Amino acid sequence: MKKVIGKALALFAAALITSAGLSGCGMDSATNESTVEVNTGKAAETVFESETDFNDPSWGVQLKVDAEKFADFSEGSAITLETRESTTCTGEWKYYNLKFYAATDNGWTELIGGSFSGAEYSNAIVPNSPDGTISYTVTASNASLLKRYGLTIIGYGVVITKITTTTVAQTSESAGSTETETTVWADSLDMNDSAWGLNIQIEAGKFSSFSEGSKIQVEWTASQTATAYKKLQFDSMGSSWVELTGGSFTGGKTDSTAGVIPESSPLSYTVTSANASALKSNGLALMGYGVVVTKITLVSGGSSSSGSSSSSSSTTTSDVETKVEPTSVTGTPYANHGKLSVSGANLLDEKGEKYMLYGFSTHGLNFGDEFSRYVNEDAFATLVDDFNTNCIRLVLYPRDYGGYTTGGDKAKLKAIMKNGIEYATNKGMYVLVDWHVHNYNPQETKDEAKTFLAEIAKEYANYGNVLYEICNEPTNSPWASAIKPYAEEVIPVIRQYAPDAVVIVGTNTWSQDIEEPLANPLAPATYGNVMYTFHFYANSHTDSYRSRVESAVSSGLPVFITEFGTCDASGNGGFNSSESEKWFSLCEKYNISHMNWSLSSKSETASAIQSSCSKTSGWTSSDLTESGNLVVEHFKTLAR
Repeated sequence: MKKVIGKALALFAAALITSAGLSGCGMDSATNESTVEVNTGKAAETVFESETDFNDPSWGVQLKVDAEKFADFSEGSAITLETRESTTCTGEWKYYNLKFYAATDNGWTELIGGSFSGAEYSNAIVPNSPDGTISYTVTASNASLLKRYGLTIIGYGVVITKITTTTVAQTSESAGSTETETTVWADSLDMNDSAWGLNIQIEAGKFSSFSEGSKIQVEWTASQTATAYKKLQFDSMGSSWVELTGGSFTGGKTDSTAGVIPESSPLSYTVTSANASALKSNGLALMGYGVVVTKITLVSGGSSSSGSSSSSSSTTTSDVETKVEPTSVTGTPYANHGKLSVSGANLLDEKGEKYMLYGFSTHGLNFGDEFSRYVNEDAFATLVDDFNTNCIRLVLYPRDYGGYTTGGDKAKLKAIMKNGIEYATNKGMYVLVDWHVHNYNPQETKDEAKTFLAEIAKEYANYGNVLYEICNEPTNSPWASAIKPYAEEVIPVIRQYAPDAVVIVGTNTWSQDIEEPLANPLAPATYGNVMYTFHFYANSHTDSYRSRVESAVSSGLPVFITEFGTCDASGNGGFNSSESEKWFSLCEKYNISHMNWSLSSKSETASAIQSSCSKTSGWTSSDLTESGNLVVEHFKTLAR
């Protein structure tokens, strides 16, 4: 769902536009091969001790820390701020926000993706208290930007009195392990040939120690002789050159057609096991346009993390015990239909008969108790016994609003998710574990997804009622180069413990581009029991969208509508019962499972519960919104 507008977001945008325009505010190849082994070590340094009062409501105040202060930064290093409340703020509103940026050559890049203590991230850094300490543990991409461009802080409502950096030279969980950094090319090649005739080739022997998680780092600057666009492409050579895909980039984003659009230097590509094998056999060819490449470094050994999270977020499943198979509750949906499977375009029950799941989606479990309070046994009893549903979707955002990878309390969030699975199981419901990628490339939180989903899949391997949704709404993420390779890595992590579990894969553009997997599906022999996501909001998505779904399903694509609304795509306004009814008819005609957004009392049209209602279960029609009543009446007509 296209939601989440942070506090004072308009001010942030205005500040960024204003700040980006400022200057002077503190702001034939040769091979030069060298190898450095990086060992574990920590050091703390105070880099600022004074007072900067962020009291300008237009966010004009800046605090800069020079790049040299971050020379030893790497993934897992930390920035710690000591703050107090500003008493001189002149704005109309009273709030406390900060943002971290690197002022790169190509514009300001916000530092996000790491983990916070003493604050949460909700479109800005929101301190738990204006008088306290905030610590941010950086990603590998953050560290690279800081080492090159330093840190710029903007914000409002607080006074920063001290900044301390803590460096961690190597973030492997094993203290004795090493990473080997090898510079394999150092020169200057201006890729200014619009026909892409220029390239750098690195022989296969240089990749002999490469494995999954190794990295190729490219240092670059913008070309002054080719300015139409910037792009690079990583290929393995062999008899024909083949682009390396499926891994993850930091410092750039994948293009919709091929290659990567570099955004900051160094650009780093973390390889898959298949990439590593291809490089060890065939070597690397780097080609592109609009950039000057100055250095290529290979990083082998160490962790397989893509750099999208701090080392503190890394977990294993070694201490996770697999629960015994629960006893089915007679007369419930799971007792009647058992373990599900996928055949052609259809979801089937254990008898081989077509079966349709339907029910409510929670709002974000990480959004606070106001939203997670509906995960309780009495609520789920109401959903099954009174509303006739057979499924619940448990939503966990990796990023938004104190998400799982952006400072959320991981232990608490996992506990809520696991409690939800147990409550659903006790009522004989099916449960959809939703890794709620929202408006970004799922590769960016792939490693965290693998760790989280592996733990859930191992613990609940014997629960036949658990399904997995591995990326809710990937956006600007081409199927072939981003989502499909992501699924090909994530699904095996689940299947090692739950080999027959149904897995649902999101599609590009808010999970609506279902034509892409129709033309290029995951291999059924390797990735069986897979379905593909489509989302609709009835007032925004009408006949043409229904035609797309009907065409895809008629062509054999198994579609699961893991999220729908009765209103505008924003989630607020435009309640449309007639268009909703047309969607309900389509779902019934083609046996398409569908989950309604959302089981919450948030003051928006999409919510099922009135904002004035304090109940967390036992709702009657008077407790429900217009949308909630329409959806519940629809669910009551279906065969559970």
